[in-house]
Amino acid sequence: AIMSTSNSTTLVQNNTSSTEIQDCLACRVVGSASFTGIGSYALWQSRAAAPGALVHKRMLGGLGVGMLI
Repeated sequence: AIMSTSNSTTLVQNNTSSTEIQDCLACRVVGSASFTGIGSYALWQSRAAAPGALVHKRMLGGLGVGMLI
């Protein structure tokens, strides 16, 4: 296998010419925290006491669940 590394990604190429890109740990942590934060915020904005139309709240609720899964 041929490995070329940089600060953000690792490129691994096998003899079967398939390429796989692996993110570094810090990138995974930041990405996971971002999606969790956005999903939590969307769920918070979809609660009954939040201002806005019912349709918008349902869309935000779906977005929030999608981001957290």
